[in-house]
Amino acid sequence: AFAAEAYEHYAFHQPLLLELMRAAAGGALGQAPISEREAEGSQKYLQGLLWILEMYHHGYCGDFYFTLEKSLHCFASASCIAKLMVSMQENDSEPIVPPRSELPPMRPLSCAICIL
Repeated sequence: AFAAEAYEHYAFHQPLLLELMRAAAGGALGQAPISEREAEGSQKYLQGLLWILEMYHHGYCGDFYFTLEKSLHCFASASCIAKLMVSMQENDSEPIVPPRSELPPMRPLSCAICIL
């Protein structure tokens, strides 16, 4: 019989991620609080990393429609992520989780049209 592997939900160890991002940013985060746009972009980027890790580990996609908009790419930086981690610790925020949905994947014809 086929035994399915238990599904693991991936998450970041936030204190470790904060220290790693501080070191990568050169230790200086500045005094300015994180803007809503920076927080959105950094959080979406981290969700994407978790989405990729879960997809490769489990062999299937948790959300076929997840994308990181090009306008948010600039917030995938160590300093923005460190500021987000500080903000999340101060506000006692929920941990970042990868996107998941129950929607089925697109049909092959739809995928082909999207590529054009």
